[in-house]
Amino acid sequence: MQKSTIWTPNVNDCLRPGGCANGVVEPREMSDSSSITILLIDSHREDRQYWVQRLNISSQAYRVLETETGAAGLDICRTQHVDCVVTELTLPDMSGFEVLVHLVPRATHPDIAVLMLTHVTLPAMATFALNSGAQKYLIKSRISGDYLDRAIQRAIAFIGPRKNNF
Repeated sequence: MQKSTIWTPNVNDCLRPGGCANGVVEPREMSDSSSITILLIDSHREDRQYWVQRLNISSQAYRVLETETGAAGLDICRTQHVDCVVTELTLPDMSGFEVLVHLVPRATHPDIAVLMLTHVTLPAMATFALNSGAQKYLIKSRISGDYLDRAIQRAIAFIGPRKNNF
């Protein structure tokens, strides 16, 4: 499956047959439990709060965990079931790329869905993230909460339910 460089909303996606619902599955199809656990790693408190709020509005099926450092995020992935990690590229203790490499050591066979959600708009960073195993590279200023919700659902559907902890 070929990945795009940067995934940004496109009004035409919703106008085509299958449109916005294409690739979106109901939470019960993605996991045996009634909730989907999302881990949001972002050192920017205001951004983190905004995206947590948007995800909680988008789906009641989400259990959203949050942290501000990569190390804390990796610890959460070791100790709890997480279906999808959404990480900022710039973190205080390590880069989002380091988080990605720890969670997805084999880029072509990811065991967990990882999305990059960042302010960094450099196409080379997006390409590197996607080639390193990220499912999507999303620019914060170019997406909505509903769009992030759809990206998470598609990523989890592509990877499949996570069977065990990292």
